[in-house]
Amino acid sequence: MPKPARKPAKKPVAKPAKAKTAPKRTARPDVFQRAFAAVQKATEARWPNHALRHGYASYRFPATGNAAQTAEECGHSHAILKKNYQELVTAAEARSWFAVMPAAAAATVIPFPASA
Repeated sequence: MPKPARKPAKKPVAKPAKAKTAPKRTARPDVFQRAFAAVQKATEARWPNHALRHGYASYRFPATGNAAQTAEECGHSHAILKKNYQELVTAAEARSWFAVMPAAAAATVIPFPASA
């Protein structure tokens, strides 16, 4: 007597991968980029992409001496921060850079108290 035909085994259904969500940002980079582009156009200044970010990271790292804090502030990994910014600027140069202030406050500048 012939064996009854077997039903083909059902293939397991793979669950779709759970989408990773990006961290919520409070700033809107597109707003800043448009404003920065307007300043560049008005002043005819030409800065490379991310010049402010790179300048900040270059001087902030030696100013704080804290790679983890600076990496988090800049959105870099600790390894990338050390690879790209370590030993570019001395701590004394960093203090001088962050101490730059206008000679007199403009009427449109709102002073903020120093943080503790």
